[in-house]
Amino acid sequence: MFKLSAKIGISIVVMLLGLSAPNYAKVETPPVNELPLNTINGQVWAPNNRPVPNIYVELLNEVNSTLDRQRTSQAGQFTFTGISAGRFKLRVLALGTDYLEATMDVQIMNLVQGMSDNQYVDIRMRYDPKRVKLGSGGAAEEVFVQEGITKDAEKRYNKGLDLLMDKKSAQAIAEFKAAIDIFPNYYYALNAMGKELVEQKKYQDSLEPLIRAIDLNQRSYTSYYALGYACYQLNQIPQAVEAAKAATILKPASLDAQLLYGTVSRISGSYDAAEKSLLKAKTLGDNKFAPVNWQLALVYNRLKRNKEAADELDSYLKNQPNAANKKDVQDLIAKLRSNGEVKIQ
Repeated sequence: MFKLSAKIGISIVVMLLGLSAPNYAKVETPPVNELPLNTINGQVWAPNNRPVPNIYVELLNEVNSTLDRQRTSQAGQFTFTGISAGRFKLRVLALGTDYLEATMDVQIMNLVQGMSDNQYVDIRMRYDPKRVKLGSGGAAEEVFVQEGITKDAEKRYNKGLDLLMDKKSAQAIAEFKAAIDIFPNYYYALNAMGKELVEQKKYQDSLEPLIRAIDLNQRSYTSYYALGYACYQLNQIPQAVEAAKAATILKPASLDAQLLYGTVSRISGSYDAAEKSLLKAKTLGDNKFAPVNWQLALVYNRLKRNKEAADELDSYLKNQPNAANKKDVQDLIAKLRSNGEVKIQ
């Protein structure tokens, strides 16, 4: 179990996905003298047959306009009511998760006048092969189910998520804290609060909720990654190495995790581990991600493998042709290729 002292600190910026919520029109309830209220309800399931909580499900009409949107409950359930007859589509938004987007067609038919049509559907998700290496144990936190969460706590947590969608970070953090005050072992609230504090660069404040989240769900990739990133920013390198390594174990196909682990391993002087992880990140990024090239150049330079360091810096400029330090990097490449004694900073 990952543990940290109360006085640790951090040093990389976490780029978390920020989604802005469009203004969707709500489903209009038919007048009483027209068709009765129809309902579509169902449940979202992960590939391992566990329900998927807190993921957005949208209801669209036959011209693909969004009518309503809601999050699934802790049991992965959703319900749309007040729907007229017609053809509709359900769409599960996979942004920020390790799943592929899922859609399902639903038809509402009021065959008997005065009687409502209630449709039930099961939506089964599939992992995104670009984000999850099947069989690696990835995406565990996405299907973590916790019992006993009170409705008041869940309401505050969901309000916090909605505030994040509106880019109201301070209010969102306050709602997550309120949810935790109601239900102290609320994994999703602890994880969300910790990640958002990292996003706001409040690294020291993020440590406690992230560690508590990991205590509750030791397969939480997002908690380990955010914690490792925070510790890196606070220059607590041993703790950063431990957390980042856990993130790579949980999700080997994560470019971000491999880059972070390679970076903190390099700083700690573990060059073999750093090279291995950074080469993995290089493959995952199709050698098109400049930060990986830079970190590998640093590793090779420390190992006095300067030709390889120069090659990585060449790739760095290829992937980031408008780099502000372009002239300095070109000078470094020339010195490295001439076998000059130079240390990349």
